[in-house]
Amino acid sequence: MRTKKTKYLKLRVSDQEYDSVHEKAVLAGCTVSEYVRSSLKRTRTWTLSDQEIVKAYIREIARIGNNLNQTARWVNTYKSRADAAQVISHLISIERLLQQLLLQQTSKKAARC
Repeated sequence: MRTKKTKYLKLRVSDQEYDSVHEKAVLAGCTVSEYVRSSLKRTRTWTLSDQEIVKAYIREIARIGNNLNQTARWVNTYKSRADAAQVISHLISIERLLQQLLLQQTSKKAARC
């Protein structure tokens, strides 16, 4: 059963924008209204908390990058005395941090679906 559509949205667009939307609707085999409605369903609005989460991830990745740079600088400075086991240990800890961030991001995406 179809839902009766009683509300109307008015939207101003340029000629190029209209032509683009109209062409995409024709290619999709639907009306412009149907195309816009389906497009709106696929769009995710960013909330303030989403933005804060992304900023926190960026800060954490920057910190990990800084750790990696410090490790690389240390290795380049002390090439002859570099303890391979110590360097590998640092690199493994950086890899674990990145895996944790990826796992957190993946589990949050799964929780939203």
